[in-house]
Amino acid sequence: MIEITFLQLMAVISLLWLVCRGAVWLKNKRINLKREEQMLLVYVCVAVVVRITCFPAFRVDGRIQPLLLDTAQLAPRLNFVPFVYLFDYENMLLAMINLVGNILMFVPLGIVWPSVFKKLDAHWKVVLAGVGFTVLIEVFQLPFFERVTDIDDLILNSAGFILGYGIYLLATKKRRRYLFRKIEEQEIPRLFEIIASRVSWMDQVGIKQWNTTEYLTVYPMEYYEEKFRLGQVFVLEDKKKNKIVCGAVLMDKDARWKQEASALYLHNFASDISERGVGDVFLKRAEEYTRNAGKEFMRLDSDKDNRKLEKYYSSRGYVAVGSCVDGAYKGTLRQKKLRK
Repeated sequence: MIEITFLQLMAVISLLWLVCRGAVWLKNKRINLKREEQMLLVYVCVAVVVRITCFPAFRVDGRIQPLLLDTAQLAPRLNFVPFVYLFDYENMLLAMINLVGNILMFVPLGIVWPSVFKKLDAHWKVVLAGVGFTVLIEVFQLPFFERVTDIDDLILNSAGFILGYGIYLLATKKRRRYLFRKIEEQEIPRLFEIIASRVSWMDQVGIKQWNTTEYLTVYPMEYYEEKFRLGQVFVLEDKKKNKIVCGAVLMDKDARWKQEASALYLHNFASDISERGVGDVFLKRAEEYTRNAGKEFMRLDSDKDNRKLEKYYSSRGYVAVGSCVDGAYKGTLRQKKLRK
């Protein structure tokens, strides 16, 4: 008879995990700490599921009881009839603990997996991944005569995963509505329209900024076409309304900043005046993009005379570190540290 302890099984899983992560590090030629933090959540979820599903819940002398592999008893214990033994316990409390526990322990997986693995970008893919993992857990238990491969566990575990996925969908509803991406050439007139509308809006509300600096002349349509060719124009698409609602230019260098740094520089940032809150969404996505690009700072400048805008950027963590003058424009240089 062979005994497999929880620590031994986790040692094997951990070794395989490190080999896989090491292969990713070698392929990318660097270690992305943020990504590894996300993957650590996956590892913890898997470890918890392995502990609860593959090993007895009770301890003997404070020790988790091992899996027992007996070559004389390799015939698997199977139950393919759903719900027959679901309440086959000494009392209803134990039955409910089993019922609820089998559901709840897979809820974190349903939340974590779609948030970490971006290729799980369709409902069927997420559900297939969750059900596939529960099947894997049940198949793994086949050789161990003290374990039962049970259709009830498969149903309840899958239900827990799907419940977790539902929670994930509700929590990320707004994020999934908006897509941050590089602009397409035919969309440049739409971005220019947003910027022109914003200039007119400044006239209407009495803000003196772009409307007093011949902004549309300094930054004509040809400017955005050139930046497009350089791959520096980004937009926020509202997938529900199927339209561009915000945009900006993200550059590697900016003549207004004398001191260079590991940063991307935000310029020509404008949002559709009829879409509240999309500027915030764009800014957060731009910060995320900058961080993932390995940059330390996001940098921008704001009009010194626009107190509301100055307050806005300060509240978003952009610290004033200097000033700039560009013709009639007088601005505050601001930066936000994105990486520790």
